Amino acid sequence: MTLIEVLPLLFFFTVWVGYVHLSRMLAKKKSALSTALHNYRYDWMLKVITRDNRVADAAIVSNLERNAAFFASTSIIILAGLITAMGSVQQVEEFITSFELFSVSASGNWHFKLLILIGIFAYAFFKFSWCLRQYGFCSVMIGAAPLSDDPNISAGRKEAFASSAAKVIDNAGKHFNLGLRGYYFGMAFLTWFINTPLFIAITILVVCVLYYREFHSSTLRALVRGRLD
Repeated sequence: MTLIEVLPLLFFFTVWVGYVHLSRMLAKKKSALSTALHNYRYDWMLKVITRDNRVADAAIVSNLERNAAFFASTSIIILAGLITAMGSVQQVEEFITSFELFSVSASGNWHFKLLILIGIFAYAFFKFSWCLRQYGFCSVMIGAAPLSDDPNISAGRKEAFASSAAKVIDNAGKHFNLGLRGYYFGMAFLTWFINTPLFIAITILVVCVLYYREFHSSTLRALVRGRLD
């Protein structure tokens, strides 16, 4: 690949990694979905230790696990399709070039681009699968949560347990979010098969959408207003 062909790829990964770090720093300074959900998770775990019947809590964790399992299995299907496409690059290229609206770029690098796309969705799969495991750990913690009337466990120890359990769910949610971002940026990467300017424009658009949803969405405002301090 020439330098002109490598620069869009460097731009893509710089924007992706840069946004991950930027969003973490901004979340420490202003309202964000991650911080709002952390507060709700902590409140949830505090309530878990006040009740003996935790069937509803286990059902909530199971529902979260199903969401992660869906995306993990979907990632495997996508990877299977991409690996199959590696052996049919010429047919795929002919299909796309049949659309007059598309000006396909750098056809000689399609195998390389497919390898990168495989890497993106493999990354997403590992994020979702690790998220799934951590929700399983949370189920165990809920099962082991101290009883509200246990005189041998102090109030401070119960609060520490709630904080630890909320942290485990936070980590699971963080990896689920990273996996979803992999899908967003994977969809943006697909446009590089069409042409480079569109690829750069869609990558910027994806970042704008992610930023708006995480820091300025109506959902965030509702979460902030809805928490009972």
